[in-house]
Amino acid sequence: METDTAQNRRPLPALFFAGYNNSMHEMSVAQSMMELVFDNAALNNAKKITRVDLVVGNLSGVAPDSLAFCFDALKNGTIAGDAVLAIEEVSATAHCAECGGDFKVGAYEFNCPKCGGPIIPTGGKELSVRSIEIE
Repeated sequence: METDTAQNRRPLPALFFAGYNNSMHEMSVAQSMMELVFDNAALNNAKKITRVDLVVGNLSGVAPDSLAFCFDALKNGTIAGDAVLAIEEVSATAHCAECGGDFKVGAYEFNCPKCGGPIIPTGGKELSVRSIEIE
C-alpha cells in the first residue's frame, strides 16, 4: 500500500485553473448533470444530444458561467460533443407575510420593501435540467 505523499498525488486538470477560480463546485454539479443527461439519453436510445436546457437560481450557489465552462469541458468526446447549453437564470423572489406582496429580492434582504414586514422566500434556489434535445 502506497503512502499518501505529494509525489503520489496527481495534479488537478488545468481546466480547474483556466480563469475560473471556483470551478470545482461547478464541476461536480456539471458531472452530476451530465450523468442525468446521459442516463436519459440512453433510456431513449439517443445517438446524439443536441441541447441541454438548465434553470439556475441566483441563490443556488452555482455560477452559470463556471457551470457552462465545465459543461464544455465534460461534453468533449461524448454524444453531447456538439450540444448547446442554455441556462435560464432565475432571480430570487419573496412573498410578504403581512401585506401579501410578491417581489424580487437580493441575497440579504429580509423585510418587505413596501411595508417592512417579514418575507418568505419563494424562488431563486432552483437548479434543474429543464429539457434535453436528442437525436
